[in-house]
Amino acid sequence: MTVVLVVAGLAILLALAVAAAIAANRASNGTLTVKTPLLPDEVLDILSRHFVKQSWTVQHRDRHFVALKSPPNVGTGCLLCLLFLPLGLVYLLTDWSRGRLAATALDSKTMTEVEMEWRNVGIRGQIERFAVWLERRG
Repeated sequence: MTVVLVVAGLAILLALAVAAAIAANRASNGTLTVKTPLLPDEVLDILSRHFVKQSWTVQHRDRHFVALKSPPNVGTGCLLCLLFLPLGLVYLLTDWSRGRLAATALDSKTMTEVEMEWRNVGIRGQIERFAVWLERRG
């Protein structure tokens, strides 16, 4: 009887951890568009350099587009490993846990329009500060 209760308790904890992870991922997606007088190459170079300093990797880069990927959150991975080893390993070793940031910069006659879209990572504050900085560059 005690073993059944322990297994049931662990199953409930696992379900709560998975539900919390899914809710956090849904809450950490977004898109932001800003206009700046900087050239598209300059904007994407500045954005890339900023996030590479924070351990992000550049997945793709061309004149008007950059795609970046973040490393997994090691703390979350370790917690999931403690609760349920296979789920923790999947989280740490696959792309499921990795945040993504894509930025497109298109130039018009006077301004560059930059659209930034992020998935599975809570960087809204950083992106909003970067957008304000871009707007003030003019």
